[in-house]
Amino acid sequence: MTINTIYIARHGYRANWLPPPHPPNPSGIDSDPPLAPHGKDQAEQLAAHIQQFPENKKPQIILSSPFYRCVETSQPISRALGLPIAIERGVGEWFKKDRDTIPEPGNYDLLQQFFPELGTAEAWDRDNTVGVIPSLNGEDENDIFERAQRFWKGFFAVMEKKFPHIERILIVTHAATKIALGMSLLGKSGVYDSVDENGTLIKAATCSLDTYEHQRNKWVLTVNGNCDFLDEGEEMNWNFHYKFEAGSDEDIKMRQQQAQRSQAANDDFQDMYITIDIPALGNTKTQAEDSKDASRMDNVIGPAAQFQISELAVETPLIKLTSNETHVNRLAAIDGKILQTKWRQLVGTDLIFDDYGELVGQVKEHLQVDDSVKLVRQDNDEVVDNDDEKLPKSHDNATSFLKRAMRAAKMHEKLQEYELVLASTSPRRIEILETILKLTNVNIVPSFFEENISKHGLHYTEYVQQTSLGKARAVERQIEASSSRNALIISADTIVVCNGTIYEKPGTKERQRQMFEEYRNYPMLEVVTAVHVVNCASGTLHSHTEITKLYFDAECPSHLIDAYIECGEGLQVAGGFQYQSIGNLLFSKMEGDYFNIVGLPAKGCYTLLEKSII
Repeated sequence: MTINTIYIARHGYRANWLPPPHPPNPSGIDSDPPLAPHGKDQAEQLAAHIQQFPENKKPQIILSSPFYRCVETSQPISRALGLPIAIERGVGEWFKKDRDTIPEPGNYDLLQQFFPELGTAEAWDRDNTVGVIPSLNGEDENDIFERAQRFWKGFFAVMEKKFPHIERILIVTHAATKIALGMSLLGKSGVYDSVDENGTLIKAATCSLDTYEHQRNKWVLTVNGNCDFLDEGEEMNWNFHYKFEAGSDEDIKMRQQQAQRSQAANDDFQDMYITIDIPALGNTKTQAEDSKDASRMDNVIGPAAQFQISELAVETPLIKLTSNETHVNRLAAIDGKILQTKWRQLVGTDLIFDDYGELVGQVKEHLQVDDSVKLVRQDNDEVVDNDDEKLPKSHDNATSFLKRAMRAAKMHEKLQEYELVLASTSPRRIEILETILKLTNVNIVPSFFEENISKHGLHYTEYVQQTSLGKARAVERQIEASSSRNALIISADTIVVCNGTIYEKPGTKERQRQMFEEYRNYPMLEVVTAVHVVNCASGTLHSHTEITKLYFDAECPSHLIDAYIECGEGLQVAGGFQYQSIGNLLFSKMEGDYFNIVGLPAKGCYTLLEKSII
């Protein structure tokens, strides 16, 4: 038998992540804290989750990092499964080279004082069974990845020789090591890689659990960072793009600042209920008012009507009711008119109840129409009255809409406080940022990144992602050198793919013609753009990959193709055409984001920018 399932878990929530004072480290070793009470609860929940696995899915060996928090996380699992805990240096913590102190973890003699569930050095020697020991001089990202590769090579050899009957193992380790072990097991090239074409990263939250299964002669990540069994869900997720060591003082400080910013953003909003007092305006008396139904016909807003209100954070908000003229009532007199209101505080409190009699909220303020103010619409051919445009129907209430609108406005305003650095000289990408996204604080810093990444063994989405990331990192190094920290770096790379092959710039008319003939045979093209945004202050990185499909017109007349080739357009463009120009005549259909074809997916890029400053 051979190993077919590998579970990898991160330790639970550490005691030194709580506000001080912190308890002393039981082992007496520097940087070797125990779990917090919450972390112990997480470990128990992880154990209960694993215990309910079917017998043919439960781990048969528990391998733990020798650091106290990992062994403490393993303890309830050991009890639940009736298995001893083996400690292994090869899956120990990652310490960066610039660290003041790089500790050596405890051995069996020390740790058995606290954990009787621990095995023995005779059964699994901490240092020599696999023989991979992290450098006490520290490691960089390449070092820990190479350590993980050496660990797997030695580990599988040991298991085949000493434990050939074992099929399933559990490793309890640290965030960085969890990622490095996973990426090396999947055959990736480094810890910054994604696990799939969507840019997915290995999750490394506290007590999160990964599952790797051996399928068709390769390892596959079937469960990524599962936290569903934890009462509080995912916490303290980390990846190498954070730049800080997982759980370090810098990491905790950054998370606290993010939490404070998030809380401050939430504090900016609250549910607000108001009433609007619209007095009778002019002579609106109708025959309906003389009927017995008059009381029910007053001030009715029809279900198809559109009620609009301007910004509430002013003294005199404007309101407008449109397309309500089908209802014979007093509000018909103001249909289509813009009215100015003013704030008035209620004497007492109005209560709002839903259809089931449940209290929804209270109204303490209301708006009253000021009928002394006459607003006259300007008739000018150059003025467009967007208020008369039919808006899409929405079941969202006004408060929810205003929240989203105000949040978007605040986010856009906040983005203007950053220096936006575009790692590209593409005029089209600059135009999208400035004209489409209305970002005026964009500076151009060429990356000078050599786009010579080998395509061998890479899916085309991985290739474009690595190229975009390389551009971002190259500019990041320039930014660091200039000490410009309040910057968001935007990088992008775009490729054209047909039948799984990347089509570069044709360069010559002969190659361009050949490409078009190949497009006839495989009409569906994919325009793939990878975008990365780096926050230089926090070190965080966010990525997005956008795919737009273009369908080459297989029935396109030859004379049209000849004319396009002769005009010289597209020779220096990936794929050999400019869709935003006359090149679109060669295609029958587009599916997806148009701006992605131009060079930068507008919505995807803006979403990354928002994520980077939250």
